[in-house]
Amino acid sequence: MSDALSKLWALSREVRHLQCVCEMLDYDAQREMPPLATAGRGEQSALLSAFVHKKLTGRELGVLLNEAAQMPEAAEFPNAQMLRCLKREYEVNSRVPAKFVMREANLCVKAQYAWEQAKKQNNFADFAPFLDEIFALKREYSTFFDYPHIYDALLNQYENGFSAVQVEEIMAELRSAQRNIIQSALAAQPPQGDVLCGKFSIKRQEKLSRMAAGILGFDRQQGVISTSEHPFTVTCGVHDVRITTKYFPDNLSSLFSTLHETGHALYEQNVAEAWIDTLPGAPQSLVLHESQSRLWENIVGRSPEFSACLFKILQKFFPRHFNQLEFSRFLSSVNQVRPSLIRTEADEATYNMHIMLRYELEVAMLKNELKARDLPAVWREKMQEYLGVTPQNDTEGVLQDVHWACGLVGYFPTYLLGNLASAQIFAAAEKQLPGLHEELKQGETGSLRKFLIQNIYRFGGLYSAPEILQQVCGEPLSAQPYLIYLTNKFCR
Repeated sequence: MSDALSKLWALSREVRHLQCVCEMLDYDAQREMPPLATAGRGEQSALLSAFVHKKLTGRELGVLLNEAAQMPEAAEFPNAQMLRCLKREYEVNSRVPAKFVMREANLCVKAQYAWEQAKKQNNFADFAPFLDEIFALKREYSTFFDYPHIYDALLNQYENGFSAVQVEEIMAELRSAQRNIIQSALAAQPPQGDVLCGKFSIKRQEKLSRMAAGILGFDRQQGVISTSEHPFTVTCGVHDVRITTKYFPDNLSSLFSTLHETGHALYEQNVAEAWIDTLPGAPQSLVLHESQSRLWENIVGRSPEFSACLFKILQKFFPRHFNQLEFSRFLSSVNQVRPSLIRTEADEATYNMHIMLRYELEVAMLKNELKARDLPAVWREKMQEYLGVTPQNDTEGVLQDVHWACGLVGYFPTYLLGNLASAQIFAAAEKQLPGLHEELKQGETGSLRKFLIQNIYRFGGLYSAPEILQQVCGEPLSAQPYLIYLTNKFCR
């Protein structure tokens, strides 16, 4: 390997380690940081983010990229993927001033704390000024680029395989189709209560989460499960993947939250050892990432086969609640179409409607057509329009997600696109694994996990979402497989 390529691999490792330190600071800030530490943590995050930015925009990287591109081995795997990744990072970050990076990192630490307090106190007014600042920064960020749509630069931070126009075209296709599916499902299903509601010991829920994650393949030798106000997954270092969930004494929503975050963790824990600590080895596509969280939470987790396994486990953990319950009732309840207020608890048929709502609000905020103070009222209107439900307060409305407080404007569409990809990827797995459904019924996930490791996880971020989907599914992203999946599940 040429000297330039060797230095680029080394530089990518250094940057990746620094990014993981940033993740560790954020993990701590969302879990255990004392209130008075907020200002200091903001300065720490700003300083470290600026240092990472400097590494990705320095003259050394530019020179090395030019030198390496001339080498014959530059076109070989995985050098070609590494060069493409670093070139993109260099070109994107070079457009963004270091002072901007510091301002954003500092603000987001403070905004996260403000959001958490506002949510607890149902006081959106205290968080609104932070939100206006965040969207002002996002508008400024968009001006550093020449994209045709104000949203493109923000979307491309999380998924560079799609544009805002493509997202809007897909949403237009889904909007009416999913409304029809929702109406058909509501008309066909009998009214019933939620079997996951009741009184459940938090300690037993913690044990249940560890068992459920373990069945999916979560490796506790290189990961931990803890709690936070809003569940998330971060990679804090080599073989250090951390997920959080949230436990409630009156329901078991933590179970599916844990399955969701475990899907993210499986991707991160199974990157090939050869480039696990490199920048191109880090999973880059949020569409692929969300496809895995949604696949394991819903397509697997709520399937008749795997639900049978979960039901037996629940009977052992909470016999008083589940021993008197028939499995058919459990299965229909966890798959009930129930328009609801909270995105993370939404059923598969209604989930994408939550994402469309958030996307429309983000675009309106970016275009200065909407101010933060107006969000609660518009949020209520759109929830009624899209789902026929209206939040009674801001905690269950506009304050429910942490994403905007973290500066993650442009992230939400990846959930919707990830839903579509999950159906395509699972269909590909079914074709290659004829005994898959019987294995899931026995609680065996090894074959499916091996398929996903071989075709997706081991590559980390070496390939884009469109490339992976073409390789695995033989076709580009499409809404049709997901709509067929929903129709078969809820309308028959």
